[in-house]
Amino acid sequence: MVVVVGILACLAFAAVTLYPSARGFYLSTRVVDQRQIELNAVQARNEQIANQTATLQTAEGIQDRARERLGMAMNGEAAVNITGLNLTSSSTALPAEIPRDLIVAEADWWLNFLDAFFAVPEPQKPVQPEDPFQSGS
Repeated sequence: MVVVVGILACLAFAAVTLYPSARGFYLSTRVVDQRQIELNAVQARNEQIANQTATLQTAEGIQDRARERLGMAMNGEAAVNITGLNLTSSSTALPAEIPRDLIVAEADWWLNFLDAFFAVPEPQKPVQPEDPFQSGS
């Protein structure tokens, strides 16, 4: 009986002393994983912006942007303003934000269990950069 109590006491002592270190290690690995996912999403957005920048460095890209944003027309063209369409995106607009599903890591059942066990806080949504080409419209 004394041996069982001694073993239980050793296990309890080990759990109390090792839990903070194990929690710190687990939290740091989860933060690193989350930051890697955020980095991948930002790099994908930066690639889209680089592609749009390359397009805007051509004469056709500049003309398309002037037509779309400013309603300008070339000599011999007629400008037409169409209203009532529910367009949700533009071919020349920068991606406004990184989709939330690309930022949050998918968690298996055991990660959900460990998150609850180590009291991992919910990840915060990163600040989205503004589109520098938006002119307040």
